[in-house]
Amino acid sequence: MFLKVGSAHEQQLRIYMMHIILPNGLELVKYGKSSGVSSKRRMLEICADVYEAYPDRRTPSIKIVRDRKCPNPFELEKVFKEFFINYQYTTKAKWNGSTECYVIPLADAKTTFDLVIEGEEPDFTYVLPNKEES
Repeated sequence: MFLKVGSAHEQQLRIYMMHIILPNGLELVKYGKSSGVSSKRRMLEICADVYEAYPDRRTPSIKIVRDRKCPNPFELEKVFKEFFINYQYTTKAKWNGSTECYVIPLADAKTTFDLVIEGEEPDFTYVLPNKEES
């Protein structure tokens, strides 16, 4: 059977946000792009890559927090990267997608995702809230 243009199997571009807890306990937020009906396949790829990247072969905890179909995931991913640039995660144990991770509060990550999806574009760079002022 051949696929018809416009069929349910047509590629869908997506933007997602994942909450990742590495085997060492470090919590990360990952923004990225994928295709298909959901970002589940991408989540499983990341899980396998993290597992292979560390010598003790422990599985990370990964949860898809946001996953939206959109026409411009590359542009949105760039907005997140520029906004959270000062909190980008870097590691010696490289894994697929590690450069799109940030060490930021999950609540701030969710709010930012929702605003950017709605068309808001920040005109400043993110700064972690000062804990002493809270």
